[in-house]
Amino acid sequence: RWAQGEVVRLEEIKDYSAVLIKEERVHGRLLPEQQIAMKLRHEPFSVYLRFLGPQDVQDREVLYVDGANDGNLIAHEGRGLLSLGPSVPLAPDSSLAMKDQKYPLTDIGLLTLVNKFIETCERESKSHECEVRCYPSYVKLDGRPCTCLMVVHPLFREEFMFHVAYVYIDDEWGIPVR
Repeated sequence: RWAQGEVVRLEEIKDYSAVLIKEERVHGRLLPEQQIAMKLRHEPFSVYLRFLGPQDVQDREVLYVDGANDGNLIAHEGRGLLSLGPSVPLAPDSSLAMKDQKYPLTDIGLLTLVNKFIETCERESKSHECEVRCYPSYVKLDGRPCTCLMVVHPLFREEFMFHVAYVYIDDEWGIPVR
């Protein structure tokens, strides 16, 4: 219910900026945490990313505008010899754009995250092996009170996207922040 109500609120937000902290497990390997300055606009869907760290990706820039650049994102390396070259157009789902990524750039953003959360919960709750616990004002993140939604499958199963998921929602903003 929270997520479905949140979609309506997020659709009203025209644009936002954030620092995205990303840590993914890709092909069974946990990749280093990345910090990314992100600017996102919903109409037309547009994303600008500037990688803040770690050092091997620092200053990399990526721009995507839906309907522009023949559907490609534009990438520019921030370090090393490649940084001296031109910006490169890449299909968002190409092997180079997806290197060390679990999801394409076109799946980024809070609205997409909440919609995928709804889809996953609806699909996995049909198994009747899904328990949701809500802990109001459970923790403070960056000094802001947040409610924790904990979604648990009692038994680990390969067909589920996760065994345990924690979603932290800023109590004032009503948006997921972790």
